[in-house]
Formats: sequence, structure tokens, C-alpha cells
Amino acid sequence: MGLIQLLVFNLSLTLASELVIAFILNVRGIRPYIVIVLMNIITNPAINTALRLTAGHWHAGRALFYCVIFLFEALVILTEGLILKKHGGALPVKPYLLSFILNLSSFLTGLLCYSMLRVYSLAVAFLFLPEKYPVS
Repeated sequence: MGLIQLLVFNLSLTLASELVIAFILNVRGIRPYIVIVLMNIITNPAINTALRLTAGHWHAGRALFYCVIFLFEALVILTEGLILKKHGGALPVKPYLLSFILNLSSFLTGLLCYSMLRVYSLAVAFLFLPEKYPVS
């Protein structure tokens, strides 16, 4: 999957997750939804591109990489919280809390989807490439 396709896929997952959660949290009116879409069009490709470009450079291990993800996510939550505060209109919860909840939901959705894709690809490889995965 190329970078553009990956960014579109990630943005689609994020928007689906965050818009559903916003609806569940009783966010009403068209304005907050437009703001959620526009702020994700800006922040989601930026964080995913940064993570994609730096993923191969973390020779210190996964722990450091997850710390960087945490830092990037924190910056996105603060940025999106500020955007929601200034442009979100009347929200049922505080803007920074809403930003945290929306980003947590999309992060967990991404983890779930990529975990399922990984399990699926391993299962396909095991079924169709048995010489690489001997049973005995």
C-alpha cells in the first residue's frame, strides 16, 4: 500500500470512528461535525506521515517509538482541543475532553484494524505458504 492510499485509509478510519463517537456523545448541529472533519484532514495525515517517516529510525526499540506516538498524539489532542474550543460551537463536553475521547477512539480503532489485518495476513501466509511455516 502506497503512502497516499495509507493516508486515505487512516483518515477514513479516523473520521468514521470520531464522527460516530461524536454522535454517541450527543454532539448536535452541523458545525462541530464540519470542524471535526476539517481538523482531522489537517492533523491525521500529518501525524501518520511523521510516524511513517520516522518508524524505521527507531533503533532503540519499540518503547521509544511508542513514546513518540504518545507525544504526537498529545500534541494532536491539544491542537484539536484548541480548534474545538474556538470553532466547535456548543459542545456537550469540554473541548479538550472531547478531543481526548475522539482521538482515543480513533487510536483504538486503528490498533484493532491493524491487528486484525496482521492476523489475517499471517493466517493467509500460513495457509498458502506452508513451506515457510512447517508444522513439525
